Amino acid sequence: MSKNVLSLIAKGNYHLKNGITTKTIFKIDKEFFENLKKECLDLAASEAASKVEDRDHITNWVGPFGDAVQFSLYNTTGSYNDYSTDHNLDIKSKKFHYAEKFPTIDKFIKMFPDCTNFRLNGMGKNSGLSPHEEHIVFNDQKNKSNFVRARFHLPIMTNEKVEMLLDRKLYRYKEGEIYFFNNGAVHSANNKGETYRFHLLWDMIMTKKAYDLMFNEEFKETPKELKRVDFMPEVTGTFNYKTFQTYGPAKSVYEKLKLKNIGLKLESFAKLYNILKSITSGKIDYAKEN
Repeated sequence: MSKNVLSLIAKGNYHLKNGITTKTIFKIDKEFFENLKKECLDLAASEAASKVEDRDHITNWVGPFGDAVQFSLYNTTGSYNDYSTDHNLDIKSKKFHYAEKFPTIDKFIKMFPDCTNFRLNGMGKNSGLSPHEEHIVFNDQKNKSNFVRARFHLPIMTNEKVEMLLDRKLYRYKEGEIYFFNNGAVHSANNKGETYRFHLLWDMIMTKKAYDLMFNEEFKETPKELKRVDFMPEVTGTFNYKTFQTYGPAKSVYEKLKLKNIGLKLESFAKLYNILKSITSGKIDYAKEN
């Protein structure tokens, strides 16, 4: 896969046609995955999670419903409840603090360079997150270019009634497979099954090193626990959402111009903002390592 994939990911972020929204990129060695799954479920059973439905939670703006929890695994403090730095771009000072207790989780996290966060997210029966969009293209003013912060999902425990929405398509993700997940697209998650759902998910700054591991099919240093694959996950249906949550510059401009007063919906303005941003944002490149 060529470097052009970054531009295709950016298209997905801007809701444009032919953009990449998701794909399966790795299968995990069966024995390693079973050990990883056991440790994740042990962690979830023994440690206290933050609850996304709490109004002050950093993820509450996405409209959670039911029983949605988060364990922040990668930060400076070692607290599973410390989500305060999950979304900043720091890739130097964070780490997983419990290697002795959870060695497989520690080994897995260390496989992936230039991460800004690593989380274990859980959803109970009839729980999920409402449709929303984030922003994964960032401006590097110093180098006069833009770079991508890409998100990845690994289902640890799931069921056939878990739905992952990306731009009106519903996908089924399988345990033991790693997926690129374009959270710049309008997306949501919904657990309609009877059993709990747990995913590991993480964001990586797309430096050359990170890009090579995740997207370069010619890369020769892939960890032995990961088998590279290249196919689309199963599409199980479609969902025509009527509205979605957004944040950042689009929302700020919308509120500053008081566009609600003239009857323009925020999501309609966000779509227009994305189109204009895609035209004016400039080239997409590898992020420069500091």
